[in-house]
Amino acid sequence: MNSPEPPGGRKPNPILEVGISVAAQVGIAVVVVVLAAALGGIFLDRLLGTRPLFTIVLVVVACPVSLYLVYRVAQNAVAKIPMPRGKYPRGDYDDEGGQDE
Repeated sequence: MNSPEPPGGRKPNPILEVGISVAAQVGIAVVVVVLAAALGGIFLDRLLGTRPLFTIVLVVVACPVSLYLVYRVAQNAVAKIPMPRGKYPRGDYDDEGGQDE
């Protein structure tokens, strides 16, 4: 049984789909982490009477956490990208940048 063709008659590009997925995940993750840190810091500052102390500390801590999340999302995305078949037969490439001796 054949699967129906997508609208427009084009096949979806798997690399483009992974790229869009990564962009959405990274954007949402960074916004959620930084926003949660800022709101948590504001809440703690109001609760404890310390003006910007917890807000600054939590936002500064959120930056490396966000970078780590971006790294993990990118690693997972790279693992999902399908390898092209038939382009390079096994062992039929050189590691010298393509220059002959």
